[in-house]
Amino acid sequence: MTELYQRAKALFAEAMTQPETERADWLRVHCGEDTTLLAEVQSLLAHVAPNEPVADRGEKPPIIDG
Repeated sequence: MTELYQRAKALFAEAMTQPETERADWLRVHCGEDTTLLAEVQSLLAHVAPNEPVADRGEKPPIIDG
């Protein structure tokens, strides 16, 4: 597992605890200037329905091949 994926996975989990309306700003703060990391986390978040935690869907977040 790459360092990028590990960081993206951790930020994804934390981002899911943030209110959806605040998530974009929260991500920008926590990803800083790392646009690759931001894109990876946004990609993970794009696969989750709004206000529906991953655990409730019975799915795992998509795996980033890298």
